[in-house]
Amino acid sequence: MNLLIDAVDALDENHVTVTDEEFVDFFNAWMLSICDMATALGHTINDTVRLKVCPNHGGYGLDKDWEFSKVIHEIMDWSDGNETEMA
Repeated sequence: MNLLIDAVDALDENHVTVTDEEFVDFFNAWMLSICDMATALGHTINDTVRLKVCPNHGGYGLDKDWEFSKVIHEIMDWSDGNETEMA
């Protein structure tokens, strides 16, 4: 199973056309962002250790109402938080 092909195909089925390289670049930027901003660390890390890594977040993972970072919004040229708007 090739998850990259599956992801790009799923986007294509929803009328979003991206190259494999564009998908990987965007995914990497997103992962760097959430790992930095939301301490989205691996699921095998003990919660005690997780809280010591980044105590200011008071937890881990993504909030239900998370959004892409402002940097990603700027790079993608999305206006008004509209992630579905492709430039």
